[in-house]
Amino acid sequence: MIDVTNPANPLPAGVLADGEDGFDGLEGASSMTTITVSDRTYVLVASYLDDAIQVIDVTDPSAPVAVTVIYDVQDAPAVDLGVMDSAVDPLTIPDRFDISDIEARVVSAVTDAVLRYNVGGEDSFEAMEMQVRHAPSTFVFSADAGSVVAHNVDSSLEGTFRTTLSQADRPLDVILNDISVNGGTWVNHMFPHPDTSITQQKRSWLYEHDGYIFGSGYYLHDTRVQELVEGAVDRYKSDGAAAFDGAVLADGPSIFVHVDNTSDTLLHNAVQSYEQIIGELEVYGHAWISYISQNPGANTQQTTRMWLEMHDEHIFGSGYYLPDSRIQSQVEGARLLYQSNSEAAFEIITPEVPAHTDALYPFILNFNDSRTVAHGAFPAKLDKIPVTSLHQADRPWPQIQEEMLADGDAWASYVFINPDTNTFQLKRSYLQLHDGYTFASGYYLPDARVQAVVDLAVASYRSIGEDAFEAINQGTGSHDDSHYATVLTQTGTVVASGAPPGFVEDVDGLPVSGDRDSLAVYEDLAEDGSAWFELPVTNPATGTEQIKRSWLYLYDDLLFTSGYYIPESEAQSVVDRTVFLYVNEGEAAFDMITPEVSASTDALYPFVMDFATSETVAHGAYPHLVEKVPATSLHQGAKTWPQIQEELLANGGTWTSYVFANPDTDTTQDKRTWLYLHDGYVFAAGYYIRDSQVQAIVHNAILTYQADPDNAFAAIDALSEGDPTDTYPFVLNAETYVIEAHGANPARNGDIGVALTEADRTAEDILADLEANRGTWSHYTFVNPLTGEEEQKRTWLSLHDGYIFGSGYYNFNVTR
Repeated sequence: MIDVTNPANPLPAGVLADGEDGFDGLEGASSMTTITVSDRTYVLVASYLDDAIQVIDVTDPSAPVAVTVIYDVQDAPAVDLGVMDSAVDPLTIPDRFDISDIEARVVSAVTDAVLRYNVGGEDSFEAMEMQVRHAPSTFVFSADAGSVVAHNVDSSLEGTFRTTLSQADRPLDVILNDISVNGGTWVNHMFPHPDTSITQQKRSWLYEHDGYIFGSGYYLHDTRVQELVEGAVDRYKSDGAAAFDGAVLADGPSIFVHVDNTSDTLLHNAVQSYEQIIGELEVYGHAWISYISQNPGANTQQTTRMWLEMHDEHIFGSGYYLPDSRIQSQVEGARLLYQSNSEAAFEIITPEVPAHTDALYPFILNFNDSRTVAHGAFPAKLDKIPVTSLHQADRPWPQIQEEMLADGDAWASYVFINPDTNTFQLKRSYLQLHDGYTFASGYYLPDARVQAVVDLAVASYRSIGEDAFEAINQGTGSHDDSHYATVLTQTGTVVASGAPPGFVEDVDGLPVSGDRDSLAVYEDLAEDGSAWFELPVTNPATGTEQIKRSWLYLYDDLLFTSGYYIPESEAQSVVDRTVFLYVNEGEAAFDMITPEVSASTDALYPFVMDFATSETVAHGAYPHLVEKVPATSLHQGAKTWPQIQEELLANGGTWTSYVFANPDTDTTQDKRTWLYLHDGYVFAAGYYIRDSQVQAIVHNAILTYQADPDNAFAAIDALSEGDPTDTYPFVLNAETYVIEAHGANPARNGDIGVALTEADRTAEDILADLEANRGTWSHYTFVNPLTGEEEQKRTWLSLHDGYIFGSGYYNFNVTR
């Protein structure tokens, strides 16, 4: 006991020893709380080793009295209300009170909040303190209005009661009736997690008292890994060091390390310092940490949230990947919506028109026949079977179904179109079987990569404040040129950036010439706390303008951001798909990649080399290069082969540039290629820089139209007033083929566009390709405005909102 009447001069006031004078529940005391009932003050002490709560009357601090001890699995209330104040209403409590059970701690938190209210009335709401570390948070709602009146973690959550319970395990009116009839009820619902900012499934105990609903709960993702750690500790208690054999968990990252193992890279690479982690473990016995690790299921680096527990000089841990938990939460939210609304939930989930969305979205399939019954982005997918996506995943669909029948859920990776970028990317999806339906959602790997960089930067800043900027400036967690974190003030001043030399961008406030203006971006940030943003930016690696997709996250009045160039993400997606094919098929994948004859393809294609010899073992365009060493291309590029090997060994992946033949034009062009080391092979794919340049012009024209449809065509026409260029945008009416806007010669507006009528194939074939894909190439002869001569032109076309947006280049300037 310590007398803190004068906080500047605390004095010893006595010692309470476990096992003496009725104090039998103090061994391993780990946390406590103080409550006042009428005129008496009590301390509730939770003891880890005794598995008990010791109740102490400290009304007279000089003479503390042991009131009672409540042991694990004892059939008794958590607090002896009869001893404290017979006027307090009895609370509904579990039949068996287990101090190690999270639900018991949740009910105890609600009990404490009610007791405080009985003493202090509504003043107790204002006095609600921040939660005890790792303890369940408490909140209070108005029973009539349903709005939050107090929340001891986040006061900004006012008014969220009915919103969060609209995604619950039963309809809102049923929940409110259960509370009214029974005094309290458990409910599973979606709620924002204060540590991860992810809306996750939460299980809450709600109790009605005096016109208010008092509540507390726990997040299911957190408790799952905590239970795994508890199980590992129990096995160690039973089997000793033998428990470490096979200790790696299949469901997520796991560790065990000796406390003295100061070389452990995980603890030393976490957001918190090693000393901070060990100190917290020594005080509390457990701690949450965040760090970047390799997710083997996604084959990419991701932010990991891990629960650690110290026991017998060992640290036991288990965790989950934040991108995985985001989509699991989407699936759980859709399932809860179905539980509340039955099949009416399908219409709630599915938009009336295709959604140009940057948010994660759910979709639902009939488990038996795989037909889509709901889709959060593409309503045209309804009643369709995903034969070109999920049914062509990293393993056969019947195998995925067997896993769901056996385990209730499964993960799968496959190629699908990202509705916000309109590009095909590798997608990792979580599928859960419920009531004959497959509830699913997924994330796109390029998006998840940059979100992981931002997640780590935010977690680092949340943990150590501005000291985190030093690590960000060093590019911690970044393994390629484009995936680095930047931190800005809301006026655009850079305060930290992990950009490599040559990649630092001039920033002057948020840009206004992307897919929407800065005001719209700020509105998204204010509403959701985060936003995707697309903007044409010069990629210093190629010297050409490309579309960069950036993730913005608002925290503590700072903007944390990271992004990727879309051409680079497409090349990485091809590599991702090839690695997954190899993982599934082994070396048989090499024959599947390589065509029998040279392919005249306009698609990105992969190739695979032996890491040690650099001999080509598979090639998606030129089969004659198999068993050859690329001595005249990759080995004569921007980097030497030994340099590439060193970077692959150090980072797993690297970029390089060199000259190579474009199989679709039969011309030699500059190429930028992503290489990734896996299982002794180098998996690679690249894009031709001239192709990416005109694709970026088309994408930017579409962004201009999305931001301001009424004035976009005039803005494109106005480009003709600048310096003459052979790469310019134009717009055609998709029905009439008439030119609506022209960036080089607006006088041609109203003419028929030869990109459709005089191309290398019929206009009908081009339109069919445009409707089936995000874009297509058209080849034809046209006058080059720079030379005045007719030349072969290669043009990229993309269909959007009834218009065909295009831009191209002339073949005279692609050969080197």
